[in-house]
Amino acid sequence: MVYSASFAATHSLLTDVLDTLDPACDWHVPMPNCVLFTSSFTASKLAKQFEERLGIGPGKLFVITEVSTNKQGRLSDRGWRVLNDPENPRGA
Repeated sequence: MVYSASFAATHSLLTDVLDTLDPACDWHVPMPNCVLFTSSFTASKLAKQFEERLGIGPGKLFVITEVSTNKQGRLSDRGWRVLNDPENPRGA
């Protein structure tokens, strides 16, 4: 999930919603305005929940997308585990 500061001033607002909706989810915050997470919910269901809890309005922008196998970039090992192994994101 990538989001504007207008949508959520801190990542903890988003992770609190995730923890409440899906206690089995796992999340990682690798950089500002970005949260990587696992969830059993669809992107559209999560988007609706975030909008209901955080509101909508001018500048309150975000995108939630499922990550496919076509990806590349620079992340910590933890970030890559969340993306590559959502069933076992902590590598336990």
